[in-house]
Amino acid sequence: MRALILRTDRLGDLVLTTPLMRALSRAGYAVDVVAKRAFLEVLDENPHVSSTTPFEEICPRFPEDWLALRRWISRRNYDLTIVVPAQPKQLVFASALTGVPKRFAIWGGKWARLTLHKVVHSSILGSEIHYAEKLLVCADQLGIPRCGAKPDLVLSVSEREWGANELSLRFPQGSAIVLHPGGGGIAYRGSASTCNLPMAEYARFLERVLAETNWNVVMTGNPVERKLIEQWDRSLLENSRCWNAAGALSIRQLASIISASSLTVVCSSAPLHIANAVGAATLSPFCPGFNVSAKCWGNTNGKGAVLERSRNTCPRMAQPHTLCKDFEGELTGSLLFEKAVSLGILGSNEHSHH
Repeated sequence: MRALILRTDRLGDLVLTTPLMRALSRAGYAVDVVAKRAFLEVLDENPHVSSTTPFEEICPRFPEDWLALRRWISRRNYDLTIVVPAQPKQLVFASALTGVPKRFAIWGGKWARLTLHKVVHSSILGSEIHYAEKLLVCADQLGIPRCGAKPDLVLSVSEREWGANELSLRFPQGSAIVLHPGGGGIAYRGSASTCNLPMAEYARFLERVLAETNWNVVMTGNPVERKLIEQWDRSLLENSRCWNAAGALSIRQLASIISASSLTVVCSSAPLHIANAVGAATLSPFCPGFNVSAKCWGNTNGKGAVLERSRNTCPRMAQPHTLCKDFEGELTGSLLFEKAVSLGILGSNEHSHH
């Protein structure tokens, strides 16, 4: 049996789809994945994925050339297609006209129903279960075992060694933590997808780490976020215990660094899900509101700590589509620092007030 998962949105969501890939694979499906070219490397070494194809390679002018996607799928004799999320509508159009006998559309709306897809109704607003669990409703409806909801990101031995060696060369003494201040749209304020601290608060966190501990810090992020980080005080960024790697790491290099670090401080974004997948410890600021809470998006590997704002003050509790973005000053860099210290997972690092 052959299955195709079509996922054209964000990196973190692709990582959180790997439990569904695993369930399909263990049920006997050869699982092919079509996703954005920039994100496919996150599936390298994954034993539950038969092949990956860049979406841009199939239909570079999507949605105008959606028929190219239909032709590509039709030629491969799939038994099952899963379109997640089933937007824009051209994705379900392409899936519908292929002759594939089983077709699932997750959050597909009227167009998915009209094109006779099996629509998976797992309303984010209506249930406080983890996103990966919501996707596994497909497995339930196919009658196959779920096989767990922890995401997969498989690093080779040499990849894991690369991260450990890189940190030991740069930081001969002390433990290393990863600080990923962006994510969730912080570099693009108009399209934030989750709540996050202002960049200035992460600068305050870094300032206290460098002044009050012997921890080493790896700054990560995309090139836009690197420009925001570079606006911080030069004394922080030029400190020998700070490595500004934002914009300089591939996805797999980032995963390797995260796996070799003692803690990753990150909001609800792709690096959090990468840390979850590689078994790393995390500390994340979260709102308790619908669709943005740690219950829906948090680290599920048993090593995920959360700094959460009060349910009584979170505007999203009363208005589900509201996004406070910056926690309205309730969560700060200093509170994040104190929470990191309280975790006590950083070995010999001492918390000494100077």
